[in-house]
Amino acid sequence: MTSAHRLLRGFAILVDMISLAGAVAAAVALASIALIMGAEIIARSAFGVSLDFSWEFSAYLMAALFFLGAAYTLRTGSHIRMGAAVEHFSPRVAAALDVAATLIGLAVMLLVTYALTDLAWQAHMRGSVSATPMETYMAVPQSVPAIGAAILVLQLLARLANRAVGLPVEQRPASDGAPGEL
Repeated sequence: MTSAHRLLRGFAILVDMISLAGAVAAAVALASIALIMGAEIIARSAFGVSLDFSWEFSAYLMAALFFLGAAYTLRTGSHIRMGAAVEHFSPRVAAALDVAATLIGLAVMLLVTYALTDLAWQAHMRGSVSATPMETYMAVPQSVPAIGAAILVLQLLARLANRAVGLPVEQRPASDGAPGEL
């Protein structure tokens, strides 16, 4: 294995660890949404009051969940895609289509990452707060999707790196019952 292959593989392993951390954070966001909404239901049913923060924070957590889980979802091959269409092509053509799709996804996600980062930065620079009773400092909830989008950019680059060194571009988690790497 050449030093370039080792470097690309090391990069991909590091990105996989970052993607897993994002997935764990997404799972925490999902559990938090469930707890907040459960508390909202109990507060309304038992006490006839609504929790001021419940809907606002759940929306922020939903955005965090979506973006923080996207890179791990890509790595584990769980995104919706046209797998059946690719099966009709030779492995070489299928690989070329995968590279093309990955490059398109990378271009789109670079734009999304830039836009989300700019949104969070502008909120920070202006000191923006939400127009709700909580007056949430908007740079915080807006930065989390930007971080998730950046992790997805890294995972797309890692996908290209894995493809370049001939390693699997997707890896099923050991706990899902699927056979190892694809």
